[in-house]
Amino acid sequence: KELKRQDAVVILTRLMGKEADALATKADPSFTDITIDYYKPFLAFAEANKWIEGRGDKKFGFHDLVTLKEFSAMLLRALGYDTTGENYAKVMDLAKELKLFNGVTIKEDDKLVRGVAFILMNNTLETNPKGEDKALVYKLGYKEVPKPQNLTVLSAEAAGLKAIDVKFSKEVDPSSISGYT
Repeated sequence: KELKRQDAVVILTRLMGKEADALATKADPSFTDITIDYYKPFLAFAEANKWIEGRGDKKFGFHDLVTLKEFSAMLLRALGYDTTGENYAKVMDLAKELKLFNGVTIKEDDKLVRGVAFILMNNTLETNPKGEDKALVYKLGYKEVPKPQNLTVLSAEAAGLKAIDVKFSKEVDPSSISGYT
């Protein structure tokens, strides 16, 4: 099922763990085309947090289907990146660089379906917010940051021209290693 812009904002708010905060919002969004009251606090909250922009002339594009590029811009803003104004032209390159598109095969102007939205959200959770050293999933408290293992290198020897065989004092948990094989 294709995703509407207002529904994209609701799921983004839930992804960020801010649904209760959004529902407690008393302000109205600045957009004049909101026709269902349920969405007003979500849109006002997202607007206040600079996660969303309208289409101009105080219109949000309520009931419009969201594109890959538009949703990617929302996710990048939630990660702390500025995708407004002239930076909007760089959304696709930045999202690709941050690996938000891993597992996604649609084009930037394609309408987003829920399944692809959830792939993007999962990839976003595994991405470090701008200027931070740990993934969003840890910042939001959805997962505990892995505890470092206390290991001692017992030996290291060349195992060919492109490899080193390293023996540690105890078995290494493969899930705690990144970037090595």
